[in-house]
Amino acid sequence: MRTCWINVGTVGALLLLASTAKPAIATQATQATQATQATQRAVEESLRDDRDLRRIEVSVRGVEVTLAGTVPTLWAKTEAIRLALEVDGISLVTTELELPTVNDDMGIALNVSEAIQRYVHYTMWDYVDGLINRGVVTLTGRVVVDRNKPDEIFERVAKVPGVREIRNEIRQMTPSRTDEQLRLTIANRLFFSDHFERYAGVRDSPFHIIVERSVITLYGWVQSNIERLEMQRICAQVEGVLRVENELQTLK
Repeated sequence: MRTCWINVGTVGALLLLASTAKPAIATQATQATQATQATQRAVEESLRDDRDLRRIEVSVRGVEVTLAGTVPTLWAKTEAIRLALEVDGISLVTTELELPTVNDDMGIALNVSEAIQRYVHYTMWDYVDGLINRGVVTLTGRVVVDRNKPDEIFERVAKVPGVREIRNEIRQMTPSRTDEQLRLTIANRLFFSDHFERYAGVRDSPFHIIVERSVITLYGWVQSNIERLEMQRICAQVEGVLRVENELQTLK
């Protein structure tokens, strides 16, 4: 009979490894599950303070979070994504969030226009225009650089119900002391004119004067062709103005 020698130490080590391997794997899986659940709770907690976001369904897989449900505005959708990305451990957001369908571009356009007009930092020296097609808003224009107006206007427009997407092409003008001085001179002359003195101190004037690199562009509305030509004349006579482009429209 052949004798087989058994190394008791080796067997013991193998038995120990066999007995602990599965629990170690199970422990790792449990820890991963707990981490995922903690991250999911953190995302849900971050959304809870906003009543428009409380009903969003949250699921987490690794570093990715999926948001599902319905939100009232594009801004709510944008905020949900931003808040989710601020949670530790999340680096990717997949959104299945839906917006209510509003088949009324004209109504949306009026509300977008009102949102921009009510923006307190939208002045005579800024001009924003836009187009809308099936809820997709394209914003264009130029604004002065006293603050981040493109982003602030985006926020206001994104809060308008029915807006599904925004293409923000608003451009900030290059800061210039020369252009700033031209604005001051134009304002002084314009509001001392009999035609325009009624607009002195009015924030939301119907016309806009863009001053960029000493070139003046006039947008908006005036009462008559006489006012249209008078504003062009006042701007053109300011020393340092290179030219005036007149895009003003008249009410009569």
